[in-house]
Amino acid sequence: MCFGSDGAAQMAAAAREQTQMLEDQQKKHDTDVATGKTSIDSAFKQFDQPYFDKYGQSYQDVYNPQLTDQYGIAKDKMYAMLAGNDQLGGSVGNNDLAQLDKTYANNQADIANKAKDSENAFKASVDNTKSQLYTQNAAAADPELMAAQAQAASGAVVAPSSYPSLSNVFGDALNSVATASRANANSMYPYQGFSFSTAPISGTGSGIFG
Repeated sequence: MCFGSDGAAQMAAAAREQTQMLEDQQKKHDTDVATGKTSIDSAFKQFDQPYFDKYGQSYQDVYNPQLTDQYGIAKDKMYAMLAGNDQLGGSVGNNDLAQLDKTYANNQADIANKAKDSENAFKASVDNTKSQLYTQNAAAADPELMAAQAQAASGAVVAPSSYPSLSNVFGDALNSVATASRANANSMYPYQGFSFSTAPISGTGSGIFG
């Protein structure tokens, strides 16, 4: 009976020891994972919302000046065409100029929207990199390894710094006025044609990005 009691006590003690060992291992694992996550968050702390806001603004800073330059050139050309056809100040000319202004405003809005889309895409890319590191961290539970990987990953994150040039946004508006001017001139002077320069401001299309 005594032997049996001792054996049961030993088995109980062994079970408690095994349980404690498992609890200690789990506690160490959880601590290591928490430490690794802290290292990841620290390595990526620069990528906060103001950082992404600044990136979105830099996108607009690239394209808005190009759009404004095109608008100024296009407006000068349109004034010249309308004046040459005696339509400057008339209802047709005023409508053409209003449409030019509308195109300018629409493309400003388009640039703002595309800047936000680009900002969100960049943010999603950074968040995806962090998520991958979190997954690796949970599996490895190796704080030193994760600290090194987090620093390397954050250092490899580079915001796009080059953009295609803005294509000819106002080409269609100028071509429309030029076509109408030629038609009007030819109807008034059947033997004399007038031509107006509508050379592209930049690019060849009417889309905003080329």
